[in-house]
Amino acid sequence: TLSHYLQDTAPFYPCCMWQDEQSSGCQNYRFERRPSQDCVGYQSPGGSTVFGDPHVYTFDHLDYTFNGLGEYVLVRADSPRVKLDVQGRFEQVNESPHGPVLASMLTAIAAKDNFSSTVEVRMRPPYAQWRYKLDVIVDGRYIYFDRHPQKIQHFPGVTLYTPSNILNQSHVVMMFKSGAGVEVIENKHYMASRVFLPWTFINQTRGLFGNWTFNVDDDFTLPSGDEKSFSADTSQLSRIHKEFAEEWVL
Repeated sequence: TLSHYLQDTAPFYPCCMWQDEQSSGCQNYRFERRPSQDCVGYQSPGGSTVFGDPHVYTFDHLDYTFNGLGEYVLVRADSPRVKLDVQGRFEQVNESPHGPVLASMLTAIAAKDNFSSTVEVRMRPPYAQWRYKLDVIVDGRYIYFDRHPQKIQHFPGVTLYTPSNILNQSHVVMMFKSGAGVEVIENKHYMASRVFLPWTFINQTRGLFGNWTFNVDDDFTLPSGDEKSFSADTSQLSRIHKEFAEEWVL
């Protein structure tokens, strides 16, 4: 207790408490002399998501609605530093008791990181969801998370797991070696997905989830590198669909 006071608590006051947090004395104390295990210096990952019919939120927090049909690039990073490909499949929403629904929804996600295994998560049709909500396929092989030892499974370059309280395979998380993470959730026959990236991916991403630069102005970047600009109102949905999203179809 006395050594903690002399070596940690007492120096903290003159080095950090009575100086600015960004001062050289405080930085030296925190990261060189007495490094701690708290969250100082932690950089939260960037996140993007697609859900519903479907709504998209980019890494720069730009939101738009996109009702495409087919397979599209959600995130693509291809540089000497980082490589990642996340693709999504969108299909027609099932008919409601009131008739056809003029909207699409996410039904499958596929992801691959550099030299990792290819992971695909598909939503099962309603008649096949009595036991599992999602199918998980790694390099063409179906895997399951029934028993407790199978809740976390390791494959080349990627780790897959489901929360221990999930028994119907409706929540799957992929963690890649580069630090990228992909989360897939099924709820009432709708699929949602979130992608989390470390800061090494800044200004490296393209696709429907945009270019992560902390600037929404370049989120609608085409595969050619050209940038599109659209207003946020719903009257631009048709232009976003035709001039941006369709450029990322596979």
